[in-house]
Amino acid sequence: MFHVGSARSVLYNWAFARHNHGALVLRIEDTDAARNQPEWIDGIISAMNWLGIDDSQYEGPFLQSDNLDKHTEAAQRLYADGRAYYCDCSRADVIARTGDQHRGYDGYCRDRGLEPGPGRALRFRAPDEGATERSTCRTRPSSSCYGKRSASSRLSGATCRSSSTRSGRSCPSAGTRSRWRASGTRATCPRPCAIT
Repeated sequence: MFHVGSARSVLYNWAFARHNHGALVLRIEDTDAARNQPEWIDGIISAMNWLGIDDSQYEGPFLQSDNLDKHTEAAQRLYADGRAYYCDCSRADVIARTGDQHRGYDGYCRDRGLEPGPGRALRFRAPDEGATERSTCRTRPSSSCYGKRSASSRLSGATCRSSSTRSGRSCPSAGTRSRWRASGTRATCPRPCAIT
């Protein structure tokens, strides 16, 4: 399905890729076989053509299902290493516990020790304390910026703060979504920023 939000996203990413001399990649999330319809892919490509983005301007489409074996193997490795856990909570369960339909998952199953089974999702086991690294921009890995984010801000959606730059201006690698500010937390960026 292609709607106005999809059009905005593809146009933004197409323009961002062109501006940064990158490539737009069309990746289709088709792993939910019950809800996936092959004709929807044709509709997406047709809508992109209507927007003026033809197949010479993007890579793909790449289907997630083509790599299902690799995804399954990676998920099993994460679980075996203790870096993921199984959860049987429904959205209704989370709302009942938190009393808030807008709040995210509350970590209820994190230490329940559930095994794989029907109706169970595999969740990442993020640290409860300290800082975790996350990507703050949407470019190719060779030009990604990474910042620190405290575990306590993980659920609140707080933005990254970094001492990569002292000026408080935007990092050119990070696009417009994040600001780099001095905070005492050190971030590394494989692509040196022009603002130092």
